[in-house]
Amino acid sequence: MKLVAFGDTDTGVRPNNEDAFLVLPEYGLYVVSDGMGGHAAGDIASAAAIAVIRRYFNESYEVLRQAYERSSQEVLSLVSDAVELACLRVHQLATRHRDLQGMGATLTMLLLIGDHAFVAHVGDSRLYLRRDERIHQISQDHTVAQELVAKGLLNAAEADEHEASNILTRAIGADSKVQVDVASFEVKGGDTFLLCSDGLSGYLGGGPNVLLPFLSQTDLSTVPRQLITLAGRNGSDDNITAVAVRIAEDPDATSPLLLGLDRAQLARVLKLGQVLEFGPGDLVAAASGANDKLFLLLSGALSLTTNPERPQTVLPKRVLRVSSLLGVPVRGAIHAREASRVLILPAAELLQLLREDLEIGTRVWSSLARHLASTWDEQVGEAIVA
Repeated sequence: MKLVAFGDTDTGVRPNNEDAFLVLPEYGLYVVSDGMGGHAAGDIASAAAIAVIRRYFNESYEVLRQAYERSSQEVLSLVSDAVELACLRVHQLATRHRDLQGMGATLTMLLLIGDHAFVAHVGDSRLYLRRDERIHQISQDHTVAQELVAKGLLNAAEADEHEASNILTRAIGADSKVQVDVASFEVKGGDTFLLCSDGLSGYLGGGPNVLLPFLSQTDLSTVPRQLITLAGRNGSDDNITAVAVRIAEDPDATSPLLLGLDRAQLARVLKLGQVLEFGPGDLVAAASGANDKLFLLLSGALSLTTNPERPQTVLPKRVLRVSSLLGVPVRGAIHAREASRVLILPAAELLQLLREDLEIGTRVWSSLARHLASTWDEQVGEAIVA
């Protein structure tokens, strides 16, 4: 899974910023926290909550990864534990220091592992998802106004304008424990998330669908600042924070060998190999030696010299050295004609995986057979099987 994420925050019209956010792409972890308590207390609450979450994942990420292999429910339990620890820490600070009494924070967390999203949420910061040209609000506000919606006394549009829309019914640090909303669901390439404080969500100027053109932009790097500017123009009187996260379409997944694999299966295959970059003229594979690797051209162009007098050009998405899976000797050297990216898979380890996991094996062999059949002729056939 390739993740792209950018975050930004602004004090807005406030004298200081009580918002905090966390972007840890190495863990697939993204958090927004909005502090409350006035003066410096809100700032301390959100910073303390973020610090606990950061430390928890630094110390326990491998435990989370192992839990994911067993059960999504185990991951949700661990994620909830992390938020509970943040709650306890903020509460301890508030009770031990008189000038911090009454402080608290919201906390909205997104964790991406494998092909799943895991969400933990307390308060009224929000998590949105853009998928298939639609905006979905994933989190539910913990406010008095939202409780009135649940009871059928307000609709969603009225709740955003209600005087109780900012009165929280749950917060990090208000007590030593808190009820954490958790959820998990499958994700796919192109999914784009937005985590934000209520300084943004309350000032979109037209509801969540206003987010669609922003979260549809190819380049997300400036989207958080664009949204902060939008909220400011719409009269936001609070700190404003936005974190945009996208699951990038994985170019490796478009190789014919890998078509049909889900994200978890794809990750198992890609883990076996490595993607290398070659410059024009670089040797990718020698004409002699062990035929023990499979080559998947992801971008650029390669030259195959099965016949030195008639080198063949190989275009992206082609598979070379299929013969490594069949025990056939090497035929010709492979060079890069231009800057190229090549996924190199060890044949023996790939064959072992295909035997151990029948579903992956069936999908890979079927995809490879279709690819060979669709590209076969004398010239291209040589390029593929060499």
